[in-house]
Amino acid sequence: MKGGCMIWGLGIVVALVAALWLFWTFRYPTYSYNFRMTVAIETPDGVKSGSSVYSVSAGGRPKLTAEEASRSMAVKGEAVAVDLPDGKTLFALLKTNAHFGDMSGLSMTALDPTFKSSRYDTVGTARRISERIGVKESAEVSLSDYPILVTFANINDPKSIERVESADLAATFGDQVKFKSIVVEITDDPVTTGLKKRFSWWSDVKGSFVRFDLQNRPPAGTELPFGTRITKTAFSAGVDK
Repeated sequence: MKGGCMIWGLGIVVALVAALWLFWTFRYPTYSYNFRMTVAIETPDGVKSGSSVYSVSAGGRPKLTAEEASRSMAVKGEAVAVDLPDGKTLFALLKTNAHFGDMSGLSMTALDPTFKSSRYDTVGTARRISERIGVKESAEVSLSDYPILVTFANINDPKSIERVESADLAATFGDQVKFKSIVVEITDDPVTTGLKKRFSWWSDVKGSFVRFDLQNRPPAGTELPFGTRITKTAFSAGVDK
């Protein structure tokens, strides 16, 4: 009898957990999609390109306070690397100039024509892209939404990171080097991995690429190097390999 009561009680707990899960899933759905971003650069040696696949998820969640957001988003993926002539490499980071400043805003703006008019409804847009309803299968990214672009004077030294201006690639990479396009497209391919293998220093860097101790910190008002604002999360997020 006692064993029967325990099984009965366990069944009630399982049923309650299942009911709670169903309620949560219905009330606060999460939608995910993968997209590929391809960066194409014109060079004296022809067009050079690189691409990376990202995963974006967006869902609702309860607001416990008035200030708390009612939406959650996550992006997984790695920066795009484009190998250029003379051994140089251009990296298009996960940080962007698009809404939200990341790959979710970049992809949603490019692929969903109603994203802006819907007041940046991330959950609705993620649903439409994941279900391929009323969205573009592929689209060119607007210049105003481009990712932050960087290169390294010395690929073996993270402190040598430099920002690259999209409108003037020639200033960094030489004459006749310029943008051709950045295109995003919905895909079922898995998230790209392996970028970390390009950097011998990856496991050694903690925090920003350029750091100062208290004794060597520049005077107040001095513009700090670009590398002080960049961490490894700009190159890789949610990817273990």
